Amino acid sequence: MAHAYDPDDLNPEARLLRKFDDAWLASLELIKQISQQEKQAEEDRLYAATIDGITLDPIPDNIRRRAILPEYFDDKDEGKP
Repeated sequence: MAHAYDPDDLNPEARLLRKFDDAWLASLELIKQISQQEKQAEEDRLYAATIDGITLDPIPDNIRRRAILPEYFDDKDEGKP
């Protein structure tokens, strides 16, 4: 029985790129799930405060971005994505 093979299996760079792509896609999915959970938690917090008669401002987008990607920010980069 003949064994079919992918020519990229012989190319170390192609294998590395495929592994990188797989890891990137897995990370992207995880970030998406965590972002959805964080958004739900914020909505729940605002709803609970409303029920209790407390008015809260939503979290500003620049703060939310810092919470999601803190390694891209430092105190000197206020307001930069």
